[in-house]
Amino acid sequence: MRRPRIARGLAAIVELCRIGRRELVVRFFAGELTLEQAWVAAAGAAVCIHEIAAKGEAALVDPVVAAARLERGCEGCPSRTSSAWSRTHGPAGEQGHAEEAVMMRKWYCGPALEPHQSPPTCGCLLATETGRADGEKIISLLVLPACATMLRSKACDQGRW
Repeated sequence: MRRPRIARGLAAIVELCRIGRRELVVRFFAGELTLEQAWVAAAGAAVCIHEIAAKGEAALVDPVVAAARLERGCEGCPSRTSSAWSRTHGPAGEQGHAEEAVMMRKWYCGPALEPHQSPPTCGCLLATETGRADGEKIISLLVLPACATMLRSKACDQGRW
């Protein structure tokens, strides 16, 4: 049986939701998240999954629009918070090394997974920033929008997009 073709953007969102679920469970049982934070994360992921399941690609903005939301709205926002850089290991590097160090951090709307009224923030994951680590220097940065910045129905709580 042939599987329907899924666009790259939609497939990326599905993959992020899958990875995020695993991370959410691990962080909750490690005591890194409160029950309220876990609930906010699960509710946000459920909205994302529901809209994509119901509307398909029509639920998502164009990748250029998502990038503009991050660049013009989130990047310079004083409410945006970032997690600390974490080091993981990626696939073999271009130089033939067995594996390559990859740095990653997450951007959130206000305190991670904690909605607030003043200033209004939703606590959503906005993006994941990645790059290669060369010692303490981070190179080749890439900012990947998360579902909150890609959903057509989602707006910035502060009116930035």
